Amino acid sequence: MERKIIVQALKRSFSTQSAEAEVILAWARNQSADSTQGSYAGSARIGTLQFADLQYATSELAWEAPSPGQVIDGSEWYQAAIDNAENITSWRPIRNLCEKSCAETVNNCTVTGASLLWQAGPFPMRSPIEALIPNEQYWQSSRIEADIARKIPNLNRFKNSLDGNMNACFVRTMQKLHEKFGRAKG
Repeated sequence: MERKIIVQALKRSFSTQSAEAEVILAWARNQSADSTQGSYAGSARIGTLQFADLQYATSELAWEAPSPGQVIDGSEWYQAAIDNAENITSWRPIRNLCEKSCAETVNNCTVTGASLLWQAGPFPMRSPIEALIPNEQYWQSSRIEADIARKIPNLNRFKNSLDGNMNACFVRTMQKLHEKFGRAKG
């Protein structure tokens, strides 16, 4: 009964759901649907669920970008990321950089960048002090390029393995940013 009340409250509070909020709601829905599995069953299984519609796909990608290996290999997860790259709010700073630097390959560039932030966890480019500076304002600031360069590893270390679907324009752009902001050496 308690879970149903929580799910109903979440549905009301997320009436205009962001991709991030949709994942939280999915966890709650999953837990309420299977009350015999214990209190952690729903959240433990959410990463293995396969969502069919756009809202769930973007939610899942916002929480877990494809890994660099999945990009290089061109996996199904990579293709889902390409198809949804413009819809994932948390990838917006990378997309802005790609629109500026790699206009002809924006989606591939965005997914390449998101994959290189894969180990940084969900929403790695959020505002460092969101209570004072909203994400959207931070993402438009002059500081964002330096912060992206700090978050993404030095690509010179991987130059022999960055092939496949890794976007060459993104790699060149990051190498320039690393040089500009002092990360050009391993």
